[in-house]
Amino acid sequence: MGPMTCRARPNDLPVRVTMALHCATTCAIAVLAAGLGSAITHPHGHTPDGARWLLCRSLAGYFGVGVLAAVVAGASWRRILLWALPCLLLTLLLAVSAGRFGAVWLLWGLVAAVVWQILCASDVPGRLSGGRGA
Repeated sequence: MGPMTCRARPNDLPVRVTMALHCATTCAIAVLAAGLGSAITHPHGHTPDGARWLLCRSLAGYFGVGVLAAVVAGASWRRILLWALPCLLLTLLLAVSAGRFGAVWLLWGLVAAVVWQILCASDVPGRLSGGRGA
């Protein structure tokens, strides 16, 4: 792992911090699951406001916990902003504007945010821009 990596290793954070972050992440995923259940009951119509906000807030909370963990672990701000800012902005944009779309489009937008985070965590953007070797 190079200095640009955002992924925390087990020894980077104290156990009490890791457990608190794990608890918050687990809660965000549980809320996301509840939102999915609520949103999928309206796959073609407008997404209910409550379901839309539940989904987007839970995913934004999940990404926020990731940002907090990266900051505590000492990751570079450049790297944190590369993966966190697009994810957080997309979830907030979807929360505000996705009421006009069906739940399927909202869910694909949220999937795009998660895929971006996965790609950044695996350092695909760094390899594509020539910053690191393949």
